[in-house]
Amino acid sequence: MIVKAVRCFTCNSVIFSRCKLDVRACDCFDLNRSKRTRWIAIRGGTEDPRVSAQSKSCFEIVEVDIGDLTRSELHRDWNLDINNYGIIYKEAKDE
Repeated sequence: MIVKAVRCFTCNSVIFSRCKLDVRACDCFDLNRSKRTRWIAIRGGTEDPRVSAQSKSCFEIVEVDIGDLTRSELHRDWNLDINNYGIIYKEAKDE
């Protein structure tokens, strides 16, 4: 399945929403508002996701192949708080 996702340039993680009620944030997001950096979040599911971001965040919208997962498996992962899916970590680029 190919899903729309968002890649954060700050933490280099790729996040996608598993179902309509799922909200996923990148690793930059911190529950303590005073410690938050340039974060992004995505919600709304795999077909029509919506992106929220701090004003100075740098990100790109990408399409990711997540393999043979079904929407039911993604919903179960979110609903039962298993959290195996929804965030993909990329290795830092050598510069």
